[in-house]
Amino acid sequence: MDKLRSTGQLRDKAHNWLLFICLSGALAVALGAFGAHALEGQLSPKRAEVYSTANFYHFIHTLVLLAVYLVGSLHGWNAKLDWAGKLLGIGLLLFCGSLYFVATRELLGAESAGWIGAITPIGGIAFIMAWVLLGLAYKGRQVKKDTIDSDLY
Repeated sequence: MDKLRSTGQLRDKAHNWLLFICLSGALAVALGAFGAHALEGQLSPKRAEVYSTANFYHFIHTLVLLAVYLVGSLHGWNAKLDWAGKLLGIGLLLFCGSLYFVATRELLGAESAGWIGAITPIGGIAFIMAWVLLGLAYKGRQVKKDTIDSDLY
């Protein structure tokens, strides 16, 4: 029974990860389109660059999250891989979210909330830690031959 429960919990966890990844990807596209069209001419060149940086990192790290999900699904989950995914999510929220806000805060009438920019480096550190954990997650492990498509070689 415990084995079935843990299998069900893993399936639910994987489903939640995939849902988060899909929502993050959709949000990256929507915010990119919003920035390119609705915000065109509304932001100073410097703020437009900040917004573009937020969107670029949003896309890249959403794709990395997708890769984490695929690697975990193919080769099994471990604590480092799980934490890498969590840190990527935290980085998306803190790094990208704070940059989106900093870029648009004048339009939002929130000029006095400049302190939110101080959160950005915390998100950046979360991204860096995630990348390190990804590198360590399978250090020394052999890739299973049956998971590699032999037609590729």
